[in-house]
Amino acid sequence: MTRWLPILLLAPLFAAVAAQGQPTRAEGSTLQNPALPDGDGRTTFLRVCSSCHAPEIVTHQRLNHAGWEDLVYMMADQGAVATDGELDQIIEYLSRSFPDEGNPSA
Repeated sequence: MTRWLPILLLAPLFAAVAAQGQPTRAEGSTLQNPALPDGDGRTTFLRVCSSCHAPEIVTHQRLNHAGWEDLVYMMADQGAVATDGELDQIIEYLSRSFPDEGNPSA
């Protein structure tokens, strides 16, 4: 249950942001945003995830690999359009860039 707690707490936030119809932020200042570190999967993350919400929303999360995997696949179930390979790239990028602070290697 505790594994799902961050996801359950974030689901209303993601829904609220998506409902506001925020414009895509994959261009412009987001590409220069130091809060979103460079690395493999960043471009895919920006393209896929910014179609529904501001990509900077992930900077407030610290999840282990399984937590990011659950969250990314939940977003895919809610309509994020990406191949399985792209989803894996996103999961790896988020896991590496925003690890669980209690266990950064998880």
